[in-house]
Amino acid sequence: MALTPRQKQVLELIAGFVRDNGYCPSYEEIGKGLGLASLATVHKHISALEARGFVIGLPLDGNGDETPRCTEARTVGAELSKRTGLPVEFIDERYSTASALRAIREMGGSRKDRKQDVDSLAATVILQQALARAS
Repeated sequence: MALTPRQKQVLELIAGFVRDNGYCPSYEEIGKGLGLASLATVHKHISALEARGFVIGLPLDGNGDETPRCTEARTVGAELSKRTGLPVEFIDERYSTASALRAIREMGGSRKDRKQDVDSLAATVILQQALARAS
């Protein structure tokens, strides 16, 4: 499910605010940043972005078979679903790190001292796979 341009704008505003200030903006600050006077309208935009489920990478082996770590991932997913009532989707994460490393190389980067960047990019790959499945 793709975000609308307005949803992207809201997310970018919030992310920029957090990056610049170290905390989340209030509804008033979001309204000001979006040029909205109505807090009800701000609430409507924020509500549209609420989590509708979770995506968890499933660490399958090279043959696509489940590993002991898959059991851990499924346990976490079951607990998340139980506590929140939201669905959990498991995505094969076998090639996500390789895709992230390839992207870093293509950008002329090095993976040296970039484990956090590689992990973040791999998580993005997994999320993109889930979003592609949903559309």
